[in-house]
Amino acid sequence: MYPGASGKFVIYEDAGDGYDYESGTFSLIEIRWHDQDLIVNFRKGEW
Repeated sequence: MYPGASGKFVIYEDAGDGYDYESGTFSLIEIRWHDQDLIVNFRKGEW
């Protein structure tokens, strides 16, 4: 994250050793940067 603009991205996470992700065994972590307020928000969940 760098000051100057707001932004967001999503991290995809799974075990990395098989095909369990095909049945929904994974998680997503959303990270948002609000530049004006200097706030970072994290949200973890399955979407």
